Amino acid sequence: MSVSATVSPCRARARAMPSPIPCAPPVTKAVMPGEISIASPKSERVCFRSLYDVSAMLAAMEHKGMGLRERKKLRTRRTLIETGLRLFEAKGFEATTVADICAAAEISPATFFTYFPAKEDLVFADQPDQVEAVNELLAGRRPGESVREVLTRVVEQFTAAGAWSIDPDDPLVAVRARLIATVPALRAVALRRLFDIQGQWAESLAAAFPGELDDLEAHAVIGSVTGAVIAAAMANLRRGEAARPMPEVVTRAAVTAMDALP
Repeated sequence: MSVSATVSPCRARARAMPSPIPCAPPVTKAVMPGEISIASPKSERVCFRSLYDVSAMLAAMEHKGMGLRERKKLRTRRTLIETGLRLFEAKGFEATTVADICAAAEISPATFFTYFPAKEDLVFADQPDQVEAVNELLAGRRPGESVREVLTRVVEQFTAAGAWSIDPDDPLVAVRARLIATVPALRAVALRRLFDIQGQWAESLAAAFPGELDDLEAHAVIGSVTGAVIAAAMANLRRGEAARPMPEVVTRAAVTAMDALP
């Protein structure tokens, strides 16, 4: 069964990103399932096949208010992350060098190090932003909002498409998780970071509920939810081809943990 994508032929470069605002009567092109077809003025068609490409395209549209330099930096960063993860999966983490990643991405080593201190940071690229996003959500607790309601908004943020460098349902999420689970150096880094992150979130949660949650209770709540999400995500990965969509698994695990909250 084919899928139709409606686009507008604009007076622009053939391979430029299409404008989200039609500048001419729309043209409908039949494409294969899983493709998005972009028609150019010369009737060329550029298909974005991977989930990652679709995510990047939509994110670029959402951030159309960003300057050219900022958009270029975002594309370069995403290219490095995707290229690095694919090489780690194909060659192994230890066997892949920064030079390999740069060569495959056609980016200089000097440019690489302006984005990431080391190759391991490609695996944890979104963590700083995620930590800050959760802290901001907790600090912005709405009047009368319960612990469960605040944490539900946190889960929604984590599973939102376009929020991070790699969408939650992108196959590269599974690649990243497998790397963390199987590479001892990455597993050690992940555990160390997890303890630090849980501590920060617990402090933010306690501060958001003064007189309602003490420090120990906040740590217990954060630990139970993050532990449930991590355990369920890893169990889902072990299913292989039978794995469920990761956003669904994360949400279900978080809800199950929150159901046990007083």
